[in-house]
Order: sequence, then structure tokens, then C-alpha cells
Amino acid sequence: MEEEHNRSLPFLDVLVTRQDAETLSHAVYCKPTHTDRYLNKCSFHHPSTKKGVCNTLIRRAHCISDHNSIRKEVQHVKAALKLNGYHTRDIATPRPSNRLDNAESRKSVCLPYLGQLSHRIQCILSQADVKVFHSAPNKLSPTLQTHKNKPPAQSQPGVYRIPCECGKVYIGETGRDLRTRLKEHQGHARRGEQEKSSSHAFP
Repeated sequence: MEEEHNRSLPFLDVLVTRQDAETLSHAVYCKPTHTDRYLNKCSFHHPSTKKGVCNTLIRRAHCISDHNSIRKEVQHVKAALKLNGYHTRDIATPRPSNRLDNAESRKSVCLPYLGQLSHRIQCILSQADVKVFHSAPNKLSPTLQTHKNKPPAQSQPGVYRIPCECGKVYIGETGRDLRTRLKEHQGHARRGEQEKSSSHAFP
């Protein structure tokens, strides 16, 4: 349970503080372990993705911060973005969009980002009134294979299902080795100690 500290209490990404006048102030909250590391400006992503990083941070600052903390938060956002290779000109004050209705009626497609080729495809599809979204490129981790042998499913914890000749099904869950738990069920059944195996039987 979160406790108040120095008249302040964090809730999600909002820091609520009790003022002397029995009013509440609010500002953006970041955990002490937060490193201000975001998608780097030099990374191989579509420009709209990197622009979205700037827009999201500045929009969050304006939505959460009150008039006493907004200036400090905007300065913090600019410093954090500079740390990740962005420039001050990349940051713009968010404006309400009046194109929601048109955006909802337009067709859209999501394509992997391939550099300049993606920009040319986007221009072609925009002429057909198709909105293009770009997904992040493939990462290295799914390509690399581990040298460790994957343990068999019978040696891992999880949910298991045991059918019965009577037509019912036993559903169980264990946090231990599955083979060990199944042997315990077999031993209880052999000795007639079914009550020792908590059961959930379904027809």
C-alpha cells in the first residue's frame, strides 16, 4: 500500500500533493529508478514514430501538470529528449485535432518500416486515401537462438487436465514439477485417498 511522503502521494504517473490551503496540486511522477531513456533519434524507425515520442511526453506534461508545475515538467522533457538525440525544434505544443471523424472513415494499413522505400509506398497509398502506419523493424533477439535446451512441458509448472473414464475431467494447477504432481495423483488414487487431491471436476 502506497503511503504519503512529504505531503505527496504518487498514483500511476501522477504525483498528488496536499497544499496548505487544503487544495491538491498535481504533477508528472517518475519513479526514482527512471533513467529518461527513450527511443533514440538515430534509431532506424519511421520519423512519425520518433515524433510520437516527443508528442507523447509533451502531451502528458500538459495533461497532468498544473499551472505551477507545467514549466518545470516541460524543461525536464526537453532535457530528456536532448539526452536521446532530439532537438528543441522537435518539440511542439500539442493542439487538439479536428480530423478525428475523417481519420476514422479512412482506410488504413500497417507496414514494416523499410527506409526510403516505405516513404515512396506511403505517398502512393496516400493518393488512394489510405492511411499508412509503420511497425518497428525486426529486432535481433527473435533471430538469435539460445544454446540452452528447452525443458519438456512435463517438467514445468502450470495448469493440467486429466480425463476420466466416467466422462468427467480433472483440472488442476501446480507450481512444482508436473510429473511429480501427476505421480502424487496416481498414488492417491491407488491408495483410495482421493480427498487428498483437491479437485475441480467438469462434465
